[in-house]
Amino acid sequence: MKLCGRSLRNYPGSAGEIVFGDENTNPLVAFLTTGDKMSFHTTKVVYNCLAPDAWNGKLPKRTSFSHGYSEQLRRHIEKNWSAYGFEDLPTPKYGFIAGNS
Repeated sequence: MKLCGRSLRNYPGSAGEIVFGDENTNPLVAFLTTGDKMSFHTTKVVYNCLAPDAWNGKLPKRTSFSHGYSEQLRRHIEKNWSAYGFEDLPTPKYGFIAGNS
């Protein structure tokens, strides 16, 4: 998971993470300290990025330029993109086109 994805979905603090201290580890893991590598033990963390139980399965509505505005408004903005002082329209990521993602 990307860092931005985790920071947007993970509840900060103890409600969003489970810490396991003194867990077995592989000494080949690059980021471990020399002490952790030599002892074959380190702390491991699991981040909970699931929706809170209180939401009862009701997730927030999807929002984006493609989903949050009418097609008429999106086309108007795209048509006038250069007039607003921006360079060419950015290339859609992953093949998505406004209105189709």
